[in-house]
Amino acid sequence: MSFWAYFRRFWVLQSLLLWQGGFLFYAAIVVPIGTDIHGSFQQGLVTEQVTWYLNLIGLVCLGFLLWEMVTSQGSPLRRSRWAIWYTWLVTLLILIGLHEFLERMIPSLNLEGNFEVYQQFLFYHGVYLWISTLQWVLGMGYLLMILKAWCGNSRPFGNV
Repeated sequence: MSFWAYFRRFWVLQSLLLWQGGFLFYAAIVVPIGTDIHGSFQQGLVTEQVTWYLNLIGLVCLGFLLWEMVTSQGSPLRRSRWAIWYTWLVTLLILIGLHEFLERMIPSLNLEGNFEVYQQFLFYHGVYLWISTLQWVLGMGYLLMILKAWCGNSRPFGNV
C-alpha cells in the first residue's frame, strides 16, 4: 500500500474518531457534569457553542470520507458506505439549519411566560438529539464497513 493510502486512511479514522467520538464523549460525560455544576440553561449555552464545532468537524470528516470512497474503487460494501455518506450529509445540513433555528429561540427562553416557545424549543431540540444519535449509529456501522473494505477478503473480526 502506498504512503498516500496510509495517510488517507489515517485521516479518515482520525476525523471519524473526533466527530463521532467527540459527540459520544460530550453527550455522555460533559453534558451531565456541566448540568450538575452550572444548571441546565447555562450548560445549554455551552452546548450551543460546542455543537457548532461538532457540525464543522462533521463536514471536514465527510470530506475525508469522500476522498476515501472516490479513491477506493471496487471495495466491498461501497453502495452501503455511499448511502451512509449521503445520509450523513443530509442530516448534517438539517442539524446546521436546526442549530440556527434553536439559537434564535434562546433569547426568548429567558423571558417569563414564554411556555409556548419553551415547548417548541424542547421539541426541536429533541429532533436535533435524535438526528445526532442517528449519525452516531451510522458511524458505528460505517466504521465496521470501512474496516471490512480495508481488510479485503480477510476476516478482520475472526469468525464473528
